[in-house]
Amino acid sequence: MSSVHVSVVKVGGSLLTLADLPQRLRRWLSEQSTSYPESHIVLITGGGKWVDAIRAIDEHNSLGDERAHWICVALMDVTAGLVGAMLPELVVAETFGELGHRLAEPGVTLLCPGEFVAHEEPTLAGTRLPEDWSVTSDAIAGRLAIALAAEELVLLKSARPPVSSDTVDWLAQLATAGYVDRFLPKLASELPAVKCIDFHSIGEA
Repeated sequence: MSSVHVSVVKVGGSLLTLADLPQRLRRWLSEQSTSYPESHIVLITGGGKWVDAIRAIDEHNSLGDERAHWICVALMDVTAGLVGAMLPELVVAETFGELGHRLAEPGVTLLCPGEFVAHEEPTLAGTRLPEDWSVTSDAIAGRLAIALAAEELVLLKSARPPVSSDTVDWLAQLATAGYVDRFLPKLASELPAVKCIDFHSIGEA
């Protein structure tokens, strides 16, 4: 889609309540842009505690997998709005089409993923996302990386990955450990290079 180096970066929802998240994220993005000046970083955000609340509600009052899935996708648009409010210098794309125009040049774009998941992802070739609890923002970020032919998928997490990246079936092992969602390994053959970063450590001054 673009001649620039595209990185899809998922900001884990568990990071949203860090008191200094804006400063950490701003510093990290600056470092990435300095190191890779021809890159375009596409940010999406996880649902964090809000999705945890929906999961707890669903356990006691079944919402149905499909309805719960779309509520959680909508919450990702909300958390994107939160990050956009914390870092007002970021350009926010509401649609996949807007994002595509942005990717012609290096930079950073924060995507509200709801429109992509609802209208674009179902039309794409490859492994489709199911509408159930096996999918979280991890797999959505992965599917976005595939759609954009990105060079890498970066998952900013609140802990170190419990399994070394040179382990056979690394993503499957991470899913078993609960570090990534259950569906992301099913995209493994289609994904670009995947990095998992403990943002608690790397974001510290």
